[in-house]
Amino acid sequence: IFSSMYPGCIAETALFREKRQWFRKGFPWFMKYVTGGYVGEKEAGERLAQVVDDPQCKKSNVYWSWNGGAKQVGRWSPDGKP
Repeated sequence: IFSSMYPGCIAETALFREKRQWFRKGFPWFMKYVTGGYVGEKEAGERLAQVVDDPQCKKSNVYWSWNGGAKQVGRWSPDGKP
């Protein structure tokens, strides 16, 4: 089984540790309140666990993602159907 996932923007991780201070403060705010794509580390981990363990996510060759404040998994489909 192979799948890939995008849990959302985890904007407060060490990934941004080399960025300027204004960016490390402003980017999470921007992702929370402007784009709605912000996800905390705990929620991102829960989403990863869902893709690994949830029977709904057992289909192989699928890209799993969530929209903004979505609380359940969504799946991309070329025909636009869930």
